Amino acid sequence: MAFSQVQTAYVGGAGPYSTTVVAFDPQEELIWTANTGGYISSYHGGELVKYSAYASVNTPLVGLAALPAGIFSVGNDMARLHSRQGLGQYRIRHESFENLVCLTASTNGSIAWVSGTQPSIASIDVATGVVTNVGTGTGDYVVLCNHGDRMICAGTNSGKVHLHDPNSLNTIHSMEPYGSTVNDIAIAGNTLVTCGWSHRSIERHLMVYDLRMLKSMAPYQLPLAPSAVCFVPAYANNVMALDQTGQFLICNLTSSMPSGDNLMHHEVDLEAPSEFYTASVSSTSHCLAFGDTNGVLHLWTDSEDATFNTFSEACVMADERPELPALSFDDLTEPLSSVPMPWVNSTPLSDMPKEMYNYTPRQNPSIDKNILSSMKLSDFVGYAPNPRNRLRNQIPYKTAKTSRDTRYAQILATQKSPMNRGENEFLKEIPKLYRPVKLRYSRIGLVDFDFKQYNHTSFSGLEINIPNAYCNAMLQMLYFLEPLKVAMQSHHCDKSTCLACELGFLFNMLDVSKAEPCQASNFLRILRSVPEAQVMGLLFKKDFGDGVQLSSLIQRFSRFLLQQLVHDTEPKLHEALHYPPLPNKPRSPTVSKLFTSVISTLTTCKECGYEETKQQSPLQWSMTYPRHRLDDLDPSSASRPAARSFTDVLCGSLLREQTTQPFCKTCKKHQPARQVKDLKQMPQVLCINCQADSPMETEFWQQQQEMVLESLQSGQAMHNPHGLLWKSWLPSSLRVTQQAGKLCIEDSSTMDGFHDHRQDLKSGIYYDLVTSVAHIDDSQSAGCLVAHVRVSSNYHRKKEGTDHTQWYVFNDFSVSPVSQDSTVDFGTAWKVPCMLFYARRDLNHHYDLSVRKHHDPSVLAAAMPRANPALMQVAPPVRLIQMDELPQKRTLVGLDAEFVVLNNGEEELHADGKTTTIKPSCMGLARITAVRGGSKMQGAPFIDDHIAATEPVVDYLTKYSGIKPGDLDPGVSTKHLVTLKQAYRKLKYLADCGVVFVGHGLKKDFRVINMLVPADQIRDTVELFHLPNQRYISLRFLAWFFLSTRIQSVVHDSMEDARTAVILYRRYLNLKRNFQLNDAIKRLYVVGREHEWTVPAS
Repeated sequence: MAFSQVQTAYVGGAGPYSTTVVAFDPQEELIWTANTGGYISSYHGGELVKYSAYASVNTPLVGLAALPAGIFSVGNDMARLHSRQGLGQYRIRHESFENLVCLTASTNGSIAWVSGTQPSIASIDVATGVVTNVGTGTGDYVVLCNHGDRMICAGTNSGKVHLHDPNSLNTIHSMEPYGSTVNDIAIAGNTLVTCGWSHRSIERHLMVYDLRMLKSMAPYQLPLAPSAVCFVPAYANNVMALDQTGQFLICNLTSSMPSGDNLMHHEVDLEAPSEFYTASVSSTSHCLAFGDTNGVLHLWTDSEDATFNTFSEACVMADERPELPALSFDDLTEPLSSVPMPWVNSTPLSDMPKEMYNYTPRQNPSIDKNILSSMKLSDFVGYAPNPRNRLRNQIPYKTAKTSRDTRYAQILATQKSPMNRGENEFLKEIPKLYRPVKLRYSRIGLVDFDFKQYNHTSFSGLEINIPNAYCNAMLQMLYFLEPLKVAMQSHHCDKSTCLACELGFLFNMLDVSKAEPCQASNFLRILRSVPEAQVMGLLFKKDFGDGVQLSSLIQRFSRFLLQQLVHDTEPKLHEALHYPPLPNKPRSPTVSKLFTSVISTLTTCKECGYEETKQQSPLQWSMTYPRHRLDDLDPSSASRPAARSFTDVLCGSLLREQTTQPFCKTCKKHQPARQVKDLKQMPQVLCINCQADSPMETEFWQQQQEMVLESLQSGQAMHNPHGLLWKSWLPSSLRVTQQAGKLCIEDSSTMDGFHDHRQDLKSGIYYDLVTSVAHIDDSQSAGCLVAHVRVSSNYHRKKEGTDHTQWYVFNDFSVSPVSQDSTVDFGTAWKVPCMLFYARRDLNHHYDLSVRKHHDPSVLAAAMPRANPALMQVAPPVRLIQMDELPQKRTLVGLDAEFVVLNNGEEELHADGKTTTIKPSCMGLARITAVRGGSKMQGAPFIDDHIAATEPVVDYLTKYSGIKPGDLDPGVSTKHLVTLKQAYRKLKYLADCGVVFVGHGLKKDFRVINMLVPADQIRDTVELFHLPNQRYISLRFLAWFFLSTRIQSVVHDSMEDARTAVILYRRYLNLKRNFQLNDAIKRLYVVGREHEWTVPAS
């Protein structure tokens, strides 16, 4: 193993900058370097051919890791991920990133840990760029090293080494190898090696530790003062140590002293005043790389054909620049288009001014109707005779302008042909982020479905695999209306069918979720129990057919929901509040205060002149559109109405004058009367139903938008004082003023921004468009509903730690950022406006936006009132939680849940006998059991509830759940029954206390319960006793193998399962503590295969 220097490369950039990190790529033949200027560069192969170079951060780079997802780098206050070609994936800042110094990653590259002089250590999900956990550090970490994902070793500036748990990030052990500073740490197997400083100078020895026993071994003396150390992977116990002067040696730790055969001493030629800074060893151990303070990369190998990795992937190399062919100056046959354009700063003479032409892309002609009518299909190929009505290989130019509606009709006609049956041509015109999304179920359900490819943001979408999920868009709109969100989360009552409570539970999940999709299943289940929802036609047992108009449906749902929220919250809003509100700020808004406007209606009898005034308080405004009269037509187009502003149509819809025949108190009979409406009070949130349900209203939106675009092209568009164009018929903001005693609404999109929070009618009250719902019509199905939401800085600050505002489109579980222009553009045939929310610009400054959590332990004793208490049988002893044993943070609680089937799933049988899940079964919570997991009274239950059924049960699954017919019927059941809401509040109370749930298959249980629990509060035995890429093992088999007990002999019992899970977790901790866990799990799989995963008969 004789090494020699084969190549050098200057990587310092224009600084020059010192090299801070050198790392071999574990996948490709690349070396990666980072320097103090924030630049990253890579070199390919032993010749060090430059592969890529780019700027990562504006501060010195302190860490770099080549991971499967890309190149993860860390600066002083941020972390970034780039592709290997240099394309930035994301950047992440966090409040814990004060002065980062060190970085390490998990063995599979999915998690990165960073720390530094801040008193914390943070873990980052590399795939999403989200900080998943923050633990407590000492504030002086200088180096991090990962020990096989079992612990994180952190060296400090005070000479200590702390060992952290990679999941909780808690410190589990500490060592003090040096008196001053730990320079570097290296780990191989269970051996930890460090080098560092004493109080005066660098120690000339390595400290060695056994991580199994957590004890130090004899120090290893060296002939040099090591500043960095790393193991040589291919040779056991071989360590490379290097000092600052350019010397390095490779020695074997098994010998007591480095000498003779176990020592190789080398020296790198460094240009003064350069010093060694960093080093790395390739996975094959044939190549060494060093970086110095002059920005030079040194590559040493032990042979000429040495490679970095044993099996490397091919690098994606840059395309070679093609050489242009030589052209003869007098060749008249060469087309002029083959002559490349020269690079000039001036405009070519042949470039016409933009005002002299109008660029329009050429449309593909539709297939001839004669061909479609005579076409015959053979397999998937269509055949038709040639009608001979056009020349071969020639398509005539179409000079007539094709309107949007004509294009839409052509596409619909094309879809009727056998060739295009099953293929939606119109869908190709719809951007992908607006297209309907579908869940694809595998044999194991949704476990392997990749939701991340549909959502690269920090906000969560809502799943669609449940009935009536069309309301997802409306729920997202309400969630991002912060005063309403706070009001729902602060609302608590005992009504079992309260939609406000269920909405608050859903909003809590969206708050806690880290971009994982959530479900509104509990909310929709309670919605199905409200009679008014059934009467209004809002409920569907299965997916609605093509006859349902989604735009009308979502508007009816919004009208019902706002009225129901008013009904649920108004009586209880100010009860049970134990502290006063902030000065001049209400505790939380009522729904009616947010959405209610006051309209005065003056009715004047045309016969006697009797006048009567009435006031109305609608929660929503509905738009009505002008009819095409002769005087309304645009003189330039005999079939198009004249341009009307959005505010004119809005005010005309609300304050229109009309003639009716009410009962006149003076004439004592119904008489013709004139009605005039006047707006007296504006709501804080203006909710508008667009009512564009027919082709006439949709065409009106398109025509108005087209006229706005034509004004842009003609140079007559309106600008605001900042020079911004008004590009849409739908205004982005409104201004309300009082003129002559009446409220007036005008478009303020082209006005100067008004940012003063003290707004009044005299100067104008500004309303901004914050959310909208659009119906995406794909012409072949009912389409889908999407929500455009302007997410405020408060939400970004909580989710990402950033302070900015961004528009997003929420398409069920697909979430994508969009521009503001696309959110207000409804000039297309496939995008129909449904609802608009305009909120006061100073809305959030009128309320205290802190959520009031009701942390009441009495919810653990809640029960459903029974009409016949004599039905209650003597159940197994359930000792309720006493005041002296209330759950605390990290308290162990054994949990198990049982479920029943409410709706059967749908499967498709293929010709080869295989089945595909079209829709999964709808499950409902039937029983919940919680037992104590602490050493005191371990296994004693304190919750054992059956959930009363409010819907018909299709299958009780008695063999697997232990639930029998009648157990969930309040009229005949002898069990301890609770409502679904009471059971949910009990589990939510435990989760809010920070308890650690122990159970088997808890991930699936919490998904059906519709509760999101942080991963650090779950200990799932199905995951603890599992090997990667192997099958999951049942609780029955685990109990037999590890505990020598037999459970689930006849049917499942949740109390027995919860107790067994707690005991299994105790067994797991004991095995892990004694370093016997891996051997035990391997033996478990061997025995399981021998017994075919069945418990042998006794």
